[in-house]
Amino acid sequence: QVLAPTPVTPSPTPTSSYPSGPYVSAEEANQVIVIPDPPAPPAFTTRTDCPHFASELLDWHDPATWDGLVSPGPGNNVVLPENSKVLVSSSVLDIQGTITVPSSSELIFGEDTNGKIEFHANGFEVNGALVAGSETCLIEYPIEITLHGTRPADVVTNPPVDSYKGINVGGSLQLHGKQFHRTWTRLAKTAHAGDSVLMLQHPVNWEAGQDIILVTTAMKDSREWHQNEVLTIDALEENIPIGVGAVVYLTSPMAHTHLATYAYQAEVGLLSRMIKIQGSSTDSEPTDPDPGTCTYYTDPAYDGSNRRIYGNSDRPCPNTKLTGYGGHIRVHGSTSIGQIEGVELYRLGQTNVLGKYPMHFHMIGDCPSCYFRHSSVHRSFYRCVSIHGTHETHVTENVAYDVTGYCYYLEDGVE
Repeated sequence: QVLAPTPVTPSPTPTSSYPSGPYVSAEEANQVIVIPDPPAPPAFTTRTDCPHFASELLDWHDPATWDGLVSPGPGNNVVLPENSKVLVSSSVLDIQGTITVPSSSELIFGEDTNGKIEFHANGFEVNGALVAGSETCLIEYPIEITLHGTRPADVVTNPPVDSYKGINVGGSLQLHGKQFHRTWTRLAKTAHAGDSVLMLQHPVNWEAGQDIILVTTAMKDSREWHQNEVLTIDALEENIPIGVGAVVYLTSPMAHTHLATYAYQAEVGLLSRMIKIQGSSTDSEPTDPDPGTCTYYTDPAYDGSNRRIYGNSDRPCPNTKLTGYGGHIRVHGSTSIGQIEGVELYRLGQTNVLGKYPMHFHMIGDCPSCYFRHSSVHRSFYRCVSIHGTHETHVTENVAYDVTGYCYYLEDGVE
């Protein structure tokens, strides 16, 4: 057995700065559909079966690991040694080419107790296993994998190989990040513009420095006009008033008011996770952004007034935001398995490119041991989780925001 690292907890803040009640508790909230509460995670215990603490691991950073092979380096296509377990224990900042993991090998990400492990590559071809943590050894320190690659002009009709700007798995994908519970909740009290504190309905173990999404309660919510806010946690209150699950202080005040009435309360979701897989900031964003200058036409039938939706006349400009080209993850084939938990997928998905989604379970067949849970998908350029020809896979307790296209996608409709 291996003792777990001491978890980082936010420092408490004095109790006098949050608003007084009454509050809308989770029990009092009015819902037409009752969403069952997720089970509480097990108490923090000693971690076991940590892959990065196993014996006979080869060191990615040791030149001897690559004797007779192409060594890691900028743009190099690297193939792991056969019958090996290679450990990444610190950052790899040079952008590698494609990393190939043979069927007999494993690429294992460890933990850097002094900070974050960053890894940059054009893609991964995983015939063996790509591993970070295990179900009994959740990763406690940040890992950030960044996928690089520009969008080809003919990508829709002639897409590149699946490992290009992707993690293509024909073996095993095991990503197990720390569980944050709950992944989302609702406001217990209206949060006004200018406030920098949120009263939540449920207890959470979120941490200072993490990003959250506070969902709009305005009547219009669209890409060209919305009042959703991504905010950063400053601290959590230790002394919680009765009727409230958690009190979260923010690093900056809110720009808009978000309601919590007995009829409806704004949702609050956690975006940050300990393991993050993202598309590069330099080549993922659309090159055809919406200029935000389009409005609905003037209609003489309405006395010359502009068409409006809930008082707003903005509309999306046509033929824009069609070139987003983030990374993607694909687990495919009848012998493959994907177990992903506590992971943040950011700037993934490739707009209008078939099969290139943030998380894609593809033609696996029955896979009751496959799952995507306790995770987040945001700033996605094409869907969230696609399940195609794969059955009995669990997708649960996730948060998604700012997504192009259908988010949770049953591709054949029979999965």
